[in-house]
Amino acid sequence: MMAFGIGASAQITVSESFEGSTLPTGWISTITGSGFSSAPSGYGTLAGTACAGTNAVYKNIYGTTYTSWYMTYSSTASNATALNYSFKYLAKGYSTTGDINGSVAADYSVDGGTTWNNLLTPVTLNSPNATPIPCTTVSGTIPAGTIPAGANFKFRLKSTSATNGDFYMGFDNVVLSQAATTAPNCVAISSPANAATGISLTPTITWPAAAGASSYVINMGTTPGGTQVMAGMDVGNTTSYTVPAATLAYSTMYYITIIPKNSFGLATGCTETSFTTLVIPCPTVTAPAAGATGISVTPTITWTALSGAAGYKLSVGTTSGGTDILNNLDVGNVTSYTFASALMSGTKYYYKLNSYSSTSNSLSCTERNFTTLCSAVASVPYTLDFEGLTTPSLPNCSLAINAGTGNNWVTASAPTDCPGFTTKVLQYGYDSFSAANAWFFTQGINLTGGTQYTITYKYGNNSTTYTEKLKVAYGNSAAVAAMTNVLADYPSINDKVSHSASVNFTPTTSGTYYFGFNAYSAADQFNLYLDDINITATAVLATSEINDIAKNNIKVYPNPFSEVLNISDASDVKNVLITDVSGRVLKTIANPGKELHLGDLKQGMYLVTLEMKDGSKQTIKAIKK
Repeated sequence: MMAFGIGASAQITVSESFEGSTLPTGWISTITGSGFSSAPSGYGTLAGTACAGTNAVYKNIYGTTYTSWYMTYSSTASNATALNYSFKYLAKGYSTTGDINGSVAADYSVDGGTTWNNLLTPVTLNSPNATPIPCTTVSGTIPAGTIPAGANFKFRLKSTSATNGDFYMGFDNVVLSQAATTAPNCVAISSPANAATGISLTPTITWPAAAGASSYVINMGTTPGGTQVMAGMDVGNTTSYTVPAATLAYSTMYYITIIPKNSFGLATGCTETSFTTLVIPCPTVTAPAAGATGISVTPTITWTALSGAAGYKLSVGTTSGGTDILNNLDVGNVTSYTFASALMSGTKYYYKLNSYSSTSNSLSCTERNFTTLCSAVASVPYTLDFEGLTTPSLPNCSLAINAGTGNNWVTASAPTDCPGFTTKVLQYGYDSFSAANAWFFTQGINLTGGTQYTITYKYGNNSTTYTEKLKVAYGNSAAVAAMTNVLADYPSINDKVSHSASVNFTPTTSGTYYFGFNAYSAADQFNLYLDDINITATAVLATSEINDIAKNNIKVYPNPFSEVLNISDASDVKNVLITDVSGRVLKTIANPGKELHLGDLKQGMYLVTLEMKDGSKQTIKAIKK
């Protein structure tokens, strides 16, 4: 509540229930005795249940320390008419031993406190702690002419404590009112500021108290002087008003006037101000989670309903900012959208959801992405060389999971700082403050239990000062917890060259397996590279072929080789067939010499078949690094 009373043409008007945490304008608190503070003890219910609202002002007075307490209101706004007054008092003992023992009274002055006139002669208060004094009303009228126009008027509430008293004295619901003889003056709107933009759809309009006003009228419209929204709405004796929901529209300018009012009439000539509401905000997407993987190929995008929205528009593409799947599709005033046609499996999709109303469209909404579940399962031989990708995108159906707080795997152009890498690679780039714990998973690959396989790959780093760490494992799902079969661990990669690795393994059961590469370097290292992942069934030579090789004692070397594979004795060799592990003949070399130039082959395992001049054949397994 509030107090008014400034201006010679106004009138004394008070309606106060002390709901704040400080004394309202026009009021002071004083004491007698040896107490160190004259301020009220507080605002609340310690003196008993409030008489109006939720609070009453109270003071703990007791014995010879706080012997008296005065609450005084001052005003020079009298217009000489009769003054109706009322107030309520209440009291409650302090703790469990304090008794209510004292008095309460009220008086007034028209000469600034030199002379006082009783309104309530002292009333004796005498009640044990267990029996509080509930709200008691005092009211009456000071006749017209008693308080001259412009008099230095004071209204005082008084309470005293007897020697053995120790209690909370409270006052509440003070009302002082003179009849209006003139309309109140206009006041300026405090907020929203004139011409303010970005204002909420439920703004709180505030203004200062107008002397002599008993209530306030609001006019609001969408045109200057308009009242399309509010036409003469009386909001009562308050200095703020919160516009209800569903009243205002987004991105709209509103014109508003606050008009003070009393029993005499309305203020005239009050200034109109304006404000513009905010642009409709972006909706809050609830699913899929940002960056989610393993999402259904017919996913449902969901979001939270936005107050005031007329509908939502959805764009979806296979590239950031793309709209090749959905181009600003109006899905209506709903909170979910399910794709009617299946998306591609193992593919990252980018999407943006916007809201709109009749007057506004959301701006700069965040683009999110999800990756669909990969339904394709690869078979052996399996090759992944990261070519044909747009960096930093990952290969279709693969997955990168950051299990820590460092960076994650991405594809990158051929590095120039690590000899041996000449094409695109998978790269882990250092984080200055966080250690790596990033996993890259291949798509699922069908393997047969009990069969021996060989996985080959190339790895390396770009510094002899910083050390990278790499672990290779496989399991039955693309998840960190599933990587229970460790194939290799390289805890000290710091020689700035590429390494070709080959590891044999045999799964115990048939099924779909995923291969994981874990970068676990310490914080603030450099770059780790990975390339040319190949998985093949290990070639097992027939007994007759092994015997032929032993019999002829022909060898090929070095094994593994880089560019040239040497034959220890080529004099009886008619042809050399180079075959991949799937049986496809890649090269036929007639009448070979001792050196076989095979630099054009990709890294991996090959079968080198020697067709002898006597018609026999010998097959040797060789690895190109």
